[in-house]
Amino acid sequence: MLSDFLSSNRQTILARSHREVTALSILAANPEAWNQGLPEVYDHLIPALQHVAKFGTPSSEESDKAKAILRGEKMLRLGLTVSQVMHGYRTICLAITEVAREQSFAISNGEFNVINRVLDIAIGEAVTAYAELHDGLAHKAETLRLGSLAHELRNALTNVTLAHIMIRDGMVGARGETNAV
Repeated sequence: MLSDFLSSNRQTILARSHREVTALSILAANPEAWNQGLPEVYDHLIPALQHVAKFGTPSSEESDKAKAILRGEKMLRLGLTVSQVMHGYRTICLAITEVAREQSFAISNGEFNVINRVLDIAIGEAVTAYAELHDGLAHKAETLRLGSLAHELRNALTNVTLAHIMIRDGMVGARGETNAV
């Protein structure tokens, strides 16, 4: 059974995934950031495969989605790009198939479909959370920028308004420094 294979080869597969993430030039900027998430994703595969073996269908628990969302947010905070997130998940699948091939362990089509489904869902949820958080941060930055611009405009308009009032009321001459404002 694949879940037993994954449990007994956890260290080997995670080490292979770690080396792959480190070797990929697209992930080289911060491979350690991604390697922090590899065990979480990997450990999600085993219960998913056990659920399929027991019930015949993949699990669709909300806790899985919540964990994937947290991983996506964590990856953004670690400075990873969407491309790096996608490649990081792919390394797990590659490591599993390589280690299985090396040990002559046959992965059934059904089990491989479960692995792909779990990873696809994890990728989708992580990337969605990543994008939502990224967009939220971009929106917040834009709001702060516009707030700063509004503040500066308000300061300039206040100066102009006060200068106009002073000239209109005859407090200062129309050709002086106040008129220049």
